Amino acid sequence: MTFEEARRKAKYGHTDYVAIPSGEGETFERISVSAIKRAMLAAGTKGKFTVISASTAVLYCHSWRVGVNLIRNARHLGIPA
Repeated sequence: MTFEEARRKAKYGHTDYVAIPSGEGETFERISVSAIKRAMLAAGTKGKFTVISASTAVLYCHSWRVGVNLIRNARHLGIPA
């Protein structure tokens, strides 16, 4: 999935998407605990990973610490496991 597709699906599909960095660029997946973990591991402890916000399609760059908080609070934030 390309960036533009993920941004459009986030905006009109009302779901967050996570950008997972890889050697060939980025892959975009619906937000879930496993997708956040893969994005965190791919970015590393000093890197950042991107989340495309639902309904507004705003990009948020999160650090490792915020990723840990997202996973810890997933049940309360409505993030599927």
